[in-house]
Amino acid sequence: MAANKHLGKGLDLLLSAGGKAVNEVREKLDTAYLDKLFARALAADDGGQTYEAYHLYRTLIDYIAARPSVDDPAVSLVASQALNNAAIILHEAGHKREAQEYLRQACDICPDNEVARENLSLTSQ
Repeated sequence: MAANKHLGKGLDLLLSAGGKAVNEVREKLDTAYLDKLFARALAADDGGQTYEAYHLYRTLIDYIAARPSVDDPAVSLVASQALNNAAIILHEAGHKREAQEYLRQACDICPDNEVARENLSLTSQ
């Protein structure tokens, strides 16, 4: 886990808005869009744009959740990684309970995600 960041009220607002599907229409999953969105989220995260990164990870998670069940291991891995990365942002902002829930979901979606499993163990201590 990285050093604690002072995120203030902004993350609280994003948390309260989370959980609503970006597009309520259950369309087929667009994997090109998914890859592009994940790349943007990683770039924002790497660039220190924490709010933007969290928003993009949530958008990706909600995008996948709004689609019919997908049995693609690559999509499951991306969703698990997005949940893991969003959980780290939450944990660093002091939202430990929410972070652990995201990490549990990441492990459920992709049991092979060792990073999420390790982070769940670290946040449970």
